[in-house]
Amino acid sequence: MAKYLDKSGLTYLWQKIKGAFAPISHTHTKSQISDFGGPYIATSDRGAANGVAPLGSDSKVPSTYLPSYVDDVVELIAIATSAPSTCAKDDMYFNSTSSKIFTATAANTWGDTGADPEKGKIYVNTSNNTSYRWSGSQMTEISSSLSIGTSAGTAYDGAAGAAIAAAYIKSASKGSNKLTLTKQDNSTVEVGKSDLGLGNVTDNAQVKGLASGTTNGHVVTWGSDGYTVADSGFTIGKSVPADAVFDATKDSALSYGTSSSDIDDAIATAEQSE
Repeated sequence: MAKYLDKSGLTYLWQKIKGAFAPISHTHTKSQISDFGGPYIATSDRGAANGVAPLGSDSKVPSTYLPSYVDDVVELIAIATSAPSTCAKDDMYFNSTSSKIFTATAANTWGDTGADPEKGKIYVNTSNNTSYRWSGSQMTEISSSLSIGTSAGTAYDGAAGAAIAAAYIKSASKGSNKLTLTKQDNSTVEVGKSDLGLGNVTDNAQVKGLASGTTNGHVVTWGSDGYTVADSGFTIGKSVPADAVFDATKDSALSYGTSSSDIDDAIATAEQSE
């Protein structure tokens, strides 16, 4: 005769089956799982002490999770007693009065609270490319203090110096109506009368405009151009004292004439009256 499980028997069997097989939806603790398939890090360990540093959107570790000595070069747009008038966001400058480093919160806007400089960092003043370290009380320059300029305490620009050296005149030679100058790079420059504003000067032995064969001792007159002269035809027969006065009211023996012979006669009359 066949036997069948009653309700209690079926219930007992079902419990046995469920005990042998895990249900579709259930939970386990970490200790109940012997193999996770590889090492895993809990999300609570990201950015936490004794945990791991997360990656930023650029797949790099943000500087906030790095020790200060890793990012040991800090750029400053100025080292000054007051804040620069212009700046970009995140620019920094060192205030030498308060000994604080201030960071720009926006364009042309500086934060109100400065930060203390750190030992072990190198601070570069980008306005003149000089480098400093924080001594604990002041910024101490560690770079060679060589600044380009033309004032005392600065070095002359090499390119400008090379240009001057190339233009340096190392020799000169006289030619026909010109002077030839030889520069350091062996190029030459010719300088003539016109280059010196003397284009109107001739090479004649006599003054321009004075005819050859003119009587020695004749008085010359200057032209309106300031350099052309002409023979007036007049002569002076005697040296005239510096304090002499030619005035008809002073000496009735003097008279005026209209020709050179009249003047010669007047001079002769004056000589006889002495």
